[in-house]
Amino acid sequence: MLNVSNEDFCFPCNANVGLVTTGNTCYANSLLQALSALTLVQHWTRQHVRIHSKPNHLCVLCTLGRDLTQLVSSPHSQNVTPTIVQNQKYWRRSTFVQGQPEDVTEFWTTLLDTCNEIDLQSYKAALDTNLAQASPVRYTTPFWNIFGIRGYDMTTCNACGQTIASHWCRSELQLDIPRGNKQTLQSCIEAYFLSNALEDRNDKCEDRCRRHGCRCKQAYVTAWPDILTIQLKRWIPTVHGTYIKEHRPVSLPQLLKDLPGAPTVEYNLRAAVIHQAEAGAGHYINITKSRDDDSWILSSDTSITRNAANILGHLQQAFLIFYERA
Repeated sequence: MLNVSNEDFCFPCNANVGLVTTGNTCYANSLLQALSALTLVQHWTRQHVRIHSKPNHLCVLCTLGRDLTQLVSSPHSQNVTPTIVQNQKYWRRSTFVQGQPEDVTEFWTTLLDTCNEIDLQSYKAALDTNLAQASPVRYTTPFWNIFGIRGYDMTTCNACGQTIASHWCRSELQLDIPRGNKQTLQSCIEAYFLSNALEDRNDKCEDRCRRHGCRCKQAYVTAWPDILTIQLKRWIPTVHGTYIKEHRPVSLPQLLKDLPGAPTVEYNLRAAVIHQAEAGAGHYINITKSRDDDSWILSSDTSITRNAANILGHLQQAFLIFYERA
């Protein structure tokens, strides 16, 4: 757990600081604006910067912390170039450094995985060698304490009744958009937790019946996180190896509740990253809920607009969504 002190005061969302794009880096700018709105992310990164023994300009977690602090703490209107983006050649996956299509979810997973690995190495250095190699240690870092969703998949044979539980820890929910023109985030979540037949025809029950194609799987959550991250699957693969975009609107509640297995858990919508236009092109923007006056702030690189027009329409095209536990 994070040890929050008075030094970890959380700044409200800032409508003063825009981010300069350095060669089509709107995907990164939109994500940084979203992360800057999350209280526990501010605490996590600021604590790391404070306890780091020496300033390290190549430490990804230090760099992220300084960038987020600059985003939220400046009292004056200005545009800045995020250092984490300038230094990405040192930490991003090689396929994307070589000019492959940029995507906010790839940037999100790579950035947070890298930051978590930094904390993990620090944990292992302080632990007994045998304990440090244990896999549960991976899920005790600040990143997993903030974003970790814990649960299991229950696979059931419809013929003989055999059940197999497979436990997991995930940093986000990746949701399909169900059929129909009018969908809500709740309907996407409900569809995710339905029991579904396994599509692999070669799948076989390992119990006495040994039948093929008779098993189904259903997901269950045992612990919901402090920050719930949701990715709506808007990239649809085609038979040609390319992608098309799913444009159907999905309504986002400002208060998310009645989650499966957790009737008392509630979340407040804090930020959403939106992709505009078609797959393979377009532009990313971010919409954030301000803490000081509950207004909506739209960030598009260096353009920052408070209470912009058609906010609800933009939110219905959300791609990556962040909810904070109420």
